[in-house]
Amino acid sequence: MKTELYDLVRVNSFEGWYAGEDARLLAAMDRPLMRGATAIRIMGWATLAGLGLMLLGAAALVIGLVEAGTLNRMAAESLASLLVGLALGSLGGLIFLVGLVGYVLIPAFQWELAKRDYGSHRTILASLALAVVVSNLVSVPYFLIQGMPDASLRPRDLLFGITALELVLGLIVYLRVVRPGVITWAQMGLTTEHLGRRVLIGLASGLGLFLLAAVTGLLMSRLGIEQTQSQQFASIQGAPPLQFGLMLLLGGLLTGFCEESFFRGFAFQAYADSKGLGQAYLFSSFLFASVHLDWRAFVPILVLGFSLAFIYRRSGSLIPSALAHAVNNMLSFCILYFGPPLGG
Repeated sequence: MKTELYDLVRVNSFEGWYAGEDARLLAAMDRPLMRGATAIRIMGWATLAGLGLMLLGAAALVIGLVEAGTLNRMAAESLASLLVGLALGSLGGLIFLVGLVGYVLIPAFQWELAKRDYGSHRTILASLALAVVVSNLVSVPYFLIQGMPDASLRPRDLLFGITALELVLGLIVYLRVVRPGVITWAQMGLTTEHLGRRVLIGLASGLGLFLLAAVTGLLMSRLGIEQTQSQQFASIQGAPPLQFGLMLLLGGLLTGFCEESFFRGFAFQAYADSKGLGQAYLFSSFLFASVHLDWRAFVPILVLGFSLAFIYRRSGSLIPSALAHAVNNMLSFCILYFGPPLGG
């Protein structure tokens, strides 16, 4: 009986060794995967290069401004530094944006690419950074048309900013993990199963979270750290009823669903799958608190993030945590809207 001898070859994107014809077939099938992985690496390096150029541009701008201030006039050297800074910053910003978009969204079109490193810090941080960058870029035309506010954000500015950020967050969750099937809506518990019980858990948990946040904020105030998060929304106190109703809808329900989809459905679940529950609680809650950009409220929001992650984990669904998040926000808005004026 004639024995066929197959050469053993290595297929880069798979672990192990495969025999002759099977290996060649797998290698042919795997070429799109390898090209996609190479493109992702290039986009990652482009993101870092763009960030580096932006930092160099910022340094050149600072040097130019210092030189102009020292000389009390715009000398040729300071003007050159400013122009170089603007050029480097603009070029770096463009490269950074293109790299970030490619790094996050190329995996949306192939399950193997989307599954790879979906629970890594760089993937989740890049996804969050893309949401923040895109939502701010979307806001530029709005403020060019509406004009910049004199002091604090107007109610309509808050509504636009909230809507832009939350919709982009939800879109990135869909493109990065839901569309390729890495984490599905069903795996996040967005089904009709036990719907009534999940809704009741969410409503009750929202009230509990509101009281917990109030107690945490009070303790922080006793330690000398004044809580200022309500000042970010101070303008809604004088908002017309329609704008206040939209604030409840968008700042409550939309924010609850989109932020829970990103920070619990995506970040927490991805960290839990790749790093374990302990790190999932820690990292997802830390990101959730950090993105609010208020160091005085960092601890209360961190506690809120831990609590929402716990609700999501125990219930197995985003419905209770999203409703709890929404109820907490809506109660805060109601107290701010119907309560005494800040500083009064």
